[in-house]
Amino acid sequence: MCIGTEGMNGCDESVDDLCLTMLAVGDQLAAALAREHRLSRRGYKHPDDLTVLNEWKDSRRMVDTLSEQYTAAIMRYRQAVERAIRLESEARKVRGNHPDETDL
Repeated sequence: MCIGTEGMNGCDESVDDLCLTMLAVGDQLAAALAREHRLSRRGYKHPDDLTVLNEWKDSRRMVDTLSEQYTAAIMRYRQAVERAIRLESEARKVRGNHPDETDL
């Protein structure tokens, strides 16, 4: 569970889901980067091995794809948090409970 989303006017689940998605893609990206690094080291040891070269290129494409997915997940998460904060601020104003600017 992601922290800092309590009380966001019913938006907890979507913000948390987006956070979990972002973290999962980040974990996949880290694993893909590690695999790319391992394959690059194998490539240095076997520069004429086309199988190793092709595996490295495949892993590099996977890193590129996951990087794009991670960037998109971060953007969706941040937008959801911003929307949830805005909704909470509006709800407080309606209730007459104006938050301090530092609360945002």
